Amino acid sequence: VANLRAYRKHRLFCTNRHKKRLSVATVNRELSTMRAMLNEAMVNDWILVNPFKKVRPGELISIADERKRETILTPAEEKVLLAACATHWRRHLGVLVIAALDTGARQGELLKLRWSDIAFDEGVIKNVTSYKGKTVQRREVPLTGRLRAALLDLKQKRGAATFKRGRTSGNKPDNALVFGVTNNVQNSWRAARKDANL
Repeated sequence: VANLRAYRKHRLFCTNRHKKRLSVATVNRELSTMRAMLNEAMVNDWILVNPFKKVRPGELISIADERKRETILTPAEEKVLLAACATHWRRHLGVLVIAALDTGARQGELLKLRWSDIAFDEGVIKNVTSYKGKTVQRREVPLTGRLRAALLDLKQKRGAATFKRGRTSGNKPDNALVFGVTNNVQNSWRAARKDANL
């Protein structure tokens, strides 16, 4: 048990490749993996005692100590961010940001949206799909006026960055997808945040 405490203390003072100190969440993940390995070793009779069993719950792996990331944009920051997205190459990102702000849907849910999922007449987005483990949940999300206008504009004039042939694959994106990309928008997101000083 003393070795586990010493390991935890040591890791909390280590730094990552960016020279930043490791977070409590990172060390918690390492300890959780270690605990799972030792539990497996106990089941297979490879060890007699799992040292994690001798520690009070929450002493080594404390989820409460993990700093929760919560960023809420102010109206002024939202305005600056959307202005940074109002370029020819970031049109899709601007609409994606509006969709995220107005619906509360996750990035993965939004990137999977197809034009057939959007019922403009009914004012809803149908089949917003989320995957939790083995369960699939689908729900309807209301369209705000701002999001409706942004989606209609994007449908008329597609984003230049997302609807060009892939550099390495040479494949054309699926025109049925609302945003044209399926994995992420990290490059354009990082550039927009930099331009907006956020």
